[in-house]
Amino acid sequence: MVSKTIVKKRVGSTFVFPPELGELLRALRRRSGLGVDELAHLMDRRPGFSKHLSRLERGQVRYPSLALLADYLRACRASFSEVLPLLDRYTNRLPVRETRARETALSGLVGDRSREAVRLGIYDLKTEAARKRAGQKPLPPQKRARAVSRQLASRRQYRTLDRAVLDELNRPGVEPKLVVRELARDYGRMVWKALVLTEAGSKEKAVPEARGAKRGRSPGRPRKPRKQRLAEVETRMREMAGRALPLKSLRRIAERVKRLYAETHRGGAGVAE
Repeated sequence: MVSKTIVKKRVGSTFVFPPELGELLRALRRRSGLGVDELAHLMDRRPGFSKHLSRLERGQVRYPSLALLADYLRACRASFSEVLPLLDRYTNRLPVRETRARETALSGLVGDRSREAVRLGIYDLKTEAARKRAGQKPLPPQKRARAVSRQLASRRQYRTLDRAVLDELNRPGVEPKLVVRELARDYGRMVWKALVLTEAGSKEKAVPEARGAKRGRSPGRPRKPRKQRLAEVETRMREMAGRALPLKSLRRIAERVKRLYAETHRGGAGVAE
């Protein structure tokens, strides 16, 4: 009966013998004053093993065993501490599966050099690290990819919104102060959020009275109409801004945000009036 040995293919991200390590081994051998044949003899290997050692020093043996490295260093009267810095370059990297998951998660950011993309990459790493510290399971790569893509799209949308609000604010030809610009940007985002929440089919739904009472909760409030929510946002901003943003400017900004929202949501589900 012939026994079959199954050899798994090595993935490109698994350990590969670095050429620098071969050069370091050659330097250690020369420091000890040994030739390749003498080294093979001290390692108590078969005749002709010196050819394998030469290939090892040239970096042509990609997957050497730990026993081979240990015998090599022992024959050269060297220690593992002399090669550890090179090996640490590999062990300090992310695990193989985690590397693949991260590559999948950040696939939507490939080629994107914007500040938002860089920040999202850092955010993704910190989120996974926090989940590990809390003892939670890592998110699947596809879920991480969707989350990163949503956040990137949201940040780009807000960047477009901020630009539109500032253009409307600067239309009279006078550049406003920093405080006024920040207030206008906040107001534009508040209006945008109000438009999103009053879009038909949004996730903001009232809890039915019977079901809320059955679960011991207070019954949910009905969804506010768009006009009422926008009026509340305007009132809140007038209280915050005072005279910095007059009512005329607020309404101009609101109209600009509405136009931008209508352009980006054409063919949507409709409006909950």
